Amino acid sequence: MHTMGVDLRCFWAPKAGHAANEYEDAFCVYVPESGVRCRVNEAPAIDHSIALSGVVRLAIADGASESSFSSGWGKLLVRGFCRSSGSPSASGNPGAGKETVKDGLALQGFERATAVWHRCYGARSLPWYAEHKRDLGAHAAFLGLELNPPSASSELGTWHATAIGDSCMFQFRQGELLTAFPIEDAACFSQNPWLLTSRDTLASQASHLKRLHGQWKVGDEFVLLTDAAASWLLRSLELRADPLDFLRSLRTQQGFEEWVAGQRAELIDETPRLRNDDVTLLWFGVLHPIGPGNS
Repeated sequence: MHTMGVDLRCFWAPKAGHAANEYEDAFCVYVPESGVRCRVNEAPAIDHSIALSGVVRLAIADGASESSFSSGWGKLLVRGFCRSSGSPSASGNPGAGKETVKDGLALQGFERATAVWHRCYGARSLPWYAEHKRDLGAHAAFLGLELNPPSASSELGTWHATAIGDSCMFQFRQGELLTAFPIEDAACFSQNPWLLTSRDTLASQASHLKRLHGQWKVGDEFVLLTDAAASWLLRSLELRADPLDFLRSLRTQQGFEEWVAGQRAELIDETPRLRNDDVTLLWFGVLHPIGPGNS
């Protein structure tokens, strides 16, 4: 077991002009020994040392507004990921080009999420036009990140990320971007990303799933962002700005909401710096030296 200083923050905001209950993103966090365990859209901040005995899981989803009950679908996906057991490397080679459905930690809870979605929404009595839209399924972008603690003989931990769509994960080391996944260039965001749907089987969608794995060490910072904020971060880096320093300074939900409103109002070449969309930010940093510890 290792004792480490952890910095976790989760912030969110709905589209401008929309109420909080119209927020269609979703997030979930699982941090053992911290009391933060799989509460969807609710994760108190952590800024202290904890004894880490197992994996940390972070997940975000971005429900497609044009599909039916996509907010509920996103919530089921992130909760299913954070409640998963095992590791993506346990039953297969994480670097393999093709992996079986069983190999994906992020999708271990997929069938359960699909079953729950259909149980909750499939039998509802709706007008005919709404039933037709529901039958097309809910759609959401998804990103899940698992961080595994170092072994007794190493100072390096490992991470595994799984994504479908345009929600992104960024790994920073000493203030420099080390990894951007699954999108590395702001110009690569599109209006029609491939999304995970409740309508089709997992097997039929597995080819669109992207996986990446790497290592982390003390001082690394991970940022998970849904598409509008992810695009903002990549554009800021391209302009040689320092978005990391500012994001690191965000400490309150109110401060985050004020920043979102300001970025939506600020124009570059007549385009808002931050597109008007639901916004979600998960921040996870490992701050203190690792050493043997007791819970």
